Amino acid sequence: MTKGFKRSLAARSSLEGSWKSPLWLSDDSPESDVVLSTRVRVMRNLQGFPFPHKASPDQLLEVARRINAVASFIEPKLVPIKFLSFRERDSLVSSRLISPEFLWQEPGRVVYLDEARSISVMVNEEDHLRLQVLLGGWQLDQAEETMKVLLRSFQNLDFCKLERFGWLAASPSNAGFGIRHSAMVHLIGLAHSGKIASVLQAIQGQCLSARGAFGESSRAIGAFVQVSDTSNDLSLFSGACEYLKHEERSARQAIDPKTVQTLVENAFQFIQTHSAMTLSDALRTLAYLRLGIHSHQQVTSIQSRKIDEMIARIEMGDMDSKSAAEQRAKMLKKALSL
Repeated sequence: MTKGFKRSLAARSSLEGSWKSPLWLSDDSPESDVVLSTRVRVMRNLQGFPFPHKASPDQLLEVARRINAVASFIEPKLVPIKFLSFRERDSLVSSRLISPEFLWQEPGRVVYLDEARSISVMVNEEDHLRLQVLLGGWQLDQAEETMKVLLRSFQNLDFCKLERFGWLAASPSNAGFGIRHSAMVHLIGLAHSGKIASVLQAIQGQCLSARGAFGESSRAIGAFVQVSDTSNDLSLFSGACEYLKHEERSARQAIDPKTVQTLVENAFQFIQTHSAMTLSDALRTLAYLRLGIHSHQQVTSIQSRKIDEMIARIEMGDMDSKSAAEQRAKMLKKALSL
């Protein structure tokens, strides 16, 4: 094993017991009634090495060593997290700082985080290098500019690129431009009105994709939807998000306040009376509380970002295992003082 990447668990950099709120949960996030966060992700692969799913442990460790040689000198400072407990991994996934698919226990896997928790770098995920900028609310321009600065820091690495094709990636859908812009939106009004499917279908016909909150395999539970571009056309992506924001706000306006009040009361009662919750139940419950906060006649005094923090801290575990379900219910009761 490469020297410098072999260290004991006792000497590891631990996150456990010190959960830190990611920057996307900041109170001043613009347009956070509909858009929880804006993300820009870049993928790159080093010349001379197979993609991670084909690489040997020694090759993965060498890739990690080369990236570390650059990442160690980046400003803002990036801290490497080379060993994670299951709980720490779940915390980073639910905070959207790493992907659920990241094989964090395998050789050569490293996560880098900045102090603000707005930048994360995954080494040897699906690609050798995954750079991510994640900001609160609707901040596409700022996220794009931050990514440009971050990407320049890694420009001396020798990445795979073909002149006619663009950047090479493990997944053909990510190859070419090698960048993906996305926004996490809450479309609870459209879901309640039964219009969410038609609205999402309209944007998916414009080189855009939509999926659930926790990655490609997840469903849009609670109407939390991640909308991404597939063509690197920022004007098209921005226009689609503006369309979603307008349609969602109109749908919320059309819901009778008494209906919203009932949904919120039922959500509180569900949390109060259940000692265990599936991930689906927890997200749906939080979704209705969020609707109550952002309805045109606010029916609950809970702060929106408090609900979003619960989403970011929700227990993943084995998704619907008994232990994870009990932890979710306990966390929601405590957060809402029930």
